[in-house]
Amino acid sequence: MLYAVGYVNGKVVATDEIVLNHLPAAPHLKMETSTILQPQQGYKYIYRVNCGGPDYKDSYGNIWAADKHGDKLGSTSWTDEYPGTPAFFASQQRTFDKVGGTGDNELFQTFRYGMDKLKFNFPVPDGDYQIELYFTEPWYGTGGGLDCTGWRVFDVAVNGQTKIKNLDIWKEAGYNHTLKKTIAAHVANGQLNISFPNVASGEAIISAIAVKSLKNVTVLKTAPAGVIGNAFIGTNWSVQTWLDIGQKVHTKNADITFSNLPPVLYGAEWFQTPVAYSGHEPFGFKVNQQADVYVGMDASPAERPQWLKDYEVTGLIAETDAAEGNKLQVYRRRYNPGETIVFGTNKGKQMYTVAVVPVSTLEPASDLRKTQTYNIAEIQGDGIARDTVSGKKVVHFNKNSGGSVSYAIAPGVADKYALRIKYYNFTDKTLSAKMQLLAADGTVMKEERLQFKPVAKGKSGTVATDSGTSINAGNYRVIITGLDAEGLSISGIEVQ
Repeated sequence: MLYAVGYVNGKVVATDEIVLNHLPAAPHLKMETSTILQPQQGYKYIYRVNCGGPDYKDSYGNIWAADKHGDKLGSTSWTDEYPGTPAFFASQQRTFDKVGGTGDNELFQTFRYGMDKLKFNFPVPDGDYQIELYFTEPWYGTGGGLDCTGWRVFDVAVNGQTKIKNLDIWKEAGYNHTLKKTIAAHVANGQLNISFPNVASGEAIISAIAVKSLKNVTVLKTAPAGVIGNAFIGTNWSVQTWLDIGQKVHTKNADITFSNLPPVLYGAEWFQTPVAYSGHEPFGFKVNQQADVYVGMDASPAERPQWLKDYEVTGLIAETDAAEGNKLQVYRRRYNPGETIVFGTNKGKQMYTVAVVPVSTLEPASDLRKTQTYNIAEIQGDGIARDTVSGKKVVHFNKNSGGSVSYAIAPGVADKYALRIKYYNFTDKTLSAKMQLLAADGTVMKEERLQFKPVAKGKSGTVATDSGTSINAGNYRVIITGLDAEGLSISGIEVQ
């Protein structure tokens, strides 16, 4: 555990602490005990949901179900209006900070946030219910010394009727401390919906929800169909609904957990597997919708088994707490609805992990992608020469046409790539050149005419294009041939 204390003129003005994960427990780390999750006597609990997180068993032995997407049973958000967007995108987050007022930190370290589009939906018979709502303020007031009153203020409604007006978590509980609210509701249409119809500042935020009744209520807890369907697995396998850091990798080994995951796998449906797999038990499933299947395996691309050869090498790494083989190479393949996938063995090594993610049309975050700059070029023709502009080495076109510059590039994984060509054009007109992307065998992968607009003296410009389609890992060449290019200087290209 790390502590930080901030002083001004010898006076403590701010404090903070960090609990380091995936290490032996700190000997002096004392977790709080609290009765905040203690079930209320006389009530029957119908639903418990861990908002924005996986299944969780609390200190009383009760299971809080993973947050699932669904308009009848589950949650919905702004993404429902944009098909192809991940269900929990920009409405879910987690922290690792110790939460005050509870010994069940994990339940409060994940949460959902949003505005009027965020809803939690529960089918129930008509009647009277009580709803327990659990909150924390995970951001405002970090370190102390700030008055965050009014920074996050929102209403809570049940079936459109406001039950809590102007809730200010920080004002009532402070930073990163639990707050419980219990409200009553009468249901007359078979559906209980919790929403946040008015957000005065910040965004609504919630960690967990429980629904209870004084009566023995029977509900059909039919969860929305996930992307994994008709799984055929052995006795030591388990289908999980939300992949998260800290979860056990294997069904019968509590010591090995996930310590680092690529962002795309967070919240994925996945298989908790046995430590070893001989291949005698069949293992596979059917995808209910178009999905990307990821396999995390302790095997390099060259060493991976034959059944995994047609999977894409993503270049992503998942890490575990295992003493050896803790870095899992991540491979990906896309499957269409109804297809059945069957998996093989890993040559006697530690069992691999399988995660399944619905296909998204959302473009990956470009700032998370590695950018490679290429400055070394080959030139051809009598209309081109090497030069220096603004202290940088360039290739300069002396004639409108007749010369070309070539850059050798080597993408490491199969994907669609952005190409950004850096240039100088101190003329008063727009210049042009032909760009070709060639595979190692000379196949033209893409060809287009590029325009290079004038730039101010001493300044450089950028022309952005892309590979046109997904290209495999390997060696390629980008060739730029002058068309109306006299006065154009190329300083290099970036590949992302």
